[in-house]
Formats: sequence, structure tokens, C-alpha cells
Amino acid sequence: MSDRQRDIQDRPDGREALHERALEVLASTAPEGDFFANAIWGRDFAAAWQRDRAAFFIVDVRDWRDYCLGHIEGALHVDFRDWASPDNLARLPRDRKIIVVCDNGCASAQVSAGLRLLGYDAAIIRTGMSGWSRTRNTGATLEALESAGFPVARAEAEPCAPAPEGVGFGDVNLELFNVIATEVHQRFREVPLEGATARNIIEPAHLRELLESAEGEYFLLDVREDFEYEGVGHIEGARWMDFRAAAVPENLSQLPRDRTIVTICYTGNMAAQLTTVLRLLGYDALVLNLGMAGWVRNPTTRTYLSDIAEAGNPVAELEEHDCGRARGA
Repeated sequence: MSDRQRDIQDRPDGREALHERALEVLASTAPEGDFFANAIWGRDFAAAWQRDRAAFFIVDVRDWRDYCLGHIEGALHVDFRDWASPDNLARLPRDRKIIVVCDNGCASAQVSAGLRLLGYDAAIIRTGMSGWSRTRNTGATLEALESAGFPVARAEAEPCAPAPEGVGFGDVNLELFNVIATEVHQRFREVPLEGATARNIIEPAHLRELLESAEGEYFLLDVREDFEYEGVGHIEGARWMDFRAAAVPENLSQLPRDRTIVTICYTGNMAAQLTTVLRLLGYDALVLNLGMAGWVRNPTTRTYLSDIAEAGNPVAELEEHDCGRARGA
């Protein structure tokens, strides 16, 4: 156990312990490998699944009807807002890597961040179910990626405080687990499932409209690599910050509590993880759907499109009478 973990366990203040755990989880995020940034491309997961299914446990947080129409064989369906209930958490293994699946990664990454705060080894399929097999929502994702063409600005990224070195993902003791689980469950139960920010996700076109009509109300936080922020470009007015260092106190102090923070990354994965962390720390945060790939076509867009193009894996379906039962039962 690290000194940082001992400090977390010794602190009586649950909010402080939650912040320390968030710092630990973000700072220990792997920047490379198959599961870099806690995500994997669909084609790569298909190969890993083929090699060793027993290594993974799949959790599907899409709508119940979409799960019925086709899911990865053996996937457990849980409601997006209720995944952190005591009953659902009791169903999750500690000895397998949990892969969370949604339509395109922005909802599942919010859940995976919560799981990682609780000590589970969780990641997502970066392209969602569309990176596994074509779904009824794939067309909308493809259209959004292919039509992305909003303007970008180019400027140097302002420095931020660095992430701490040598921080491990670590274990979570029972007391801290209960503190985080209670807070996570409460926060997710409050998430809207309908409207312009359903599942804490905002569409690029809607954000563009809001930025034009409500200047100052939204704070844009871009957590891609600084060279992507500068080279590919960023949404005008967006502040750059290192994803791994976002929970460092000096960096958190730069974020407003009286404005809605829109988190931005490549495809929505890192930004969605950060959205969960920020909301747990008391900020109002949303994730930009599909990240900068949904804002303007760039090299990540091509990778995303090719991953979907290669997706053709088998899915399991439920019979009509099973689909008619209570969602998630």
C-alpha cells in the first residue's frame, strides 16, 4: 500500500478522501498500451475477447431495448443511472477486467470512471457497440463524424501543474468504498435521461449554438495532449489541462463552480471520465459528444471511422417475450 493510500484511509473527511482518490485514479491512467486512457478500440477488443473471454466481464449500460436487439454475449445489462446500487455492485467481479459498453463511449466512460474510483479495473470500447457490430444508432454516429466541420482556434496551451509521479491505481478499503459508492450512486441517480444534456452529454451543434448565445456561461476544458490542442486546434476559448493532472488542487482551483464545464477530448472517453470526477467533486460538468472528432474532422476521426467499418462481430439477442420484461431486471 502506498503512502498516499494510507493517507486516504486515515482521513475522516469523506469529501477530502474522494478528492484524494480522484487524484490517484487520474494520475495513474496509462498513456499507452491496448487500454491507454482506460479504453480500447473495437477491433482490438474483439481480438482480446477471442483470445481469452474469461479475462473480461462486460457491462452494457445502453437502453434496455438496444441491449435486447443485440449485445456482446454474456454482457450484464445495468441501468445507466442505477449501476452503482449496492445490488449491482455486488454482481461485479474484482478479478476480471470490466468492459463497459454504451452506444459510442461517452456514457460508458462516465461509468468506468466511477468503477475505477471504487477500485475496479474498468475500461470501455472506445467506439461503443458500433465498434463491435453495427447497431440502429451507428448511422447517426457516422453522420455526426462525417459532417463535423465547426471552426477551431489555434494557440499555445497555457501550462498547468503537473500530475504527481509514481502514483499507482491501488486498492480501496471498505470504508472508502462505501463513501464513494454512496456518492456515486446519488450523483448518477440525478442524471437526466432525456433532453439536450441527457446522460451528461452535449451535442456539438447544440454547444455551438449555446456558445454563440450565452457567452461566459460555459467553461470549455480540453484534456487532449497539448500538441493536439495546438496543432489540430481547439474550440475557441477552451482552456487546456493535462487529463492526468486535472485533480491536482492547483488545477482544480482554476475551474469555476458557477459555470457549466464542458469537457473535451479526442472521442469523448477521457472527457467523460473527467465529467464523472468533476461532478463528484461538486462541479457542474458535461462531456462533448464524440469529442473533437465530432466537432471537426481530424486524424482521430479517420481512426474512429475505420474502427466502425471493421466491426462485424456476432451479437446475442433476447426473445421478444424477454424484451418485454422490466428493463434491466
